[in-house]
Amino acid sequence: MSWTTHHRREDAMRDVIATVDARADGRLPMDLPGVAETFGDPRTLLGALQMRWHTRLAGRIERELDQAPHDPAAAIAAARRLTARELPGVRAVLDLHGERQRRPGNENAT
Repeated sequence: MSWTTHHRREDAMRDVIATVDARADGRLPMDLPGVAETFGDPRTLLGALQMRWHTRLAGRIERELDQAPHDPAAAIAAARRLTARELPGVRAVLDLHGERQRRPGNENAT
């Protein structure tokens, strides 16, 4: 991936996150300018959002474990709450699309 592509993807991701936070309905914003061209399809955008969530959560878990090393369960729970507060729209998208995956007959839903 070139630097130009990387920066274009990051710009699009910022727009996507701002939009899903504002919408708060869990829908993927494939209608945003540049999103379809940057990510190609809903599955790729969903994967990028999931990566963003996991990366932010992993960093938050490390910080929380540094602060509460003797209670990892509490640290992880706090990290998840804080990350959900930071990325509420991303969490809503992942929750909605995870629920679609679990429904019978929707094994390939995105």
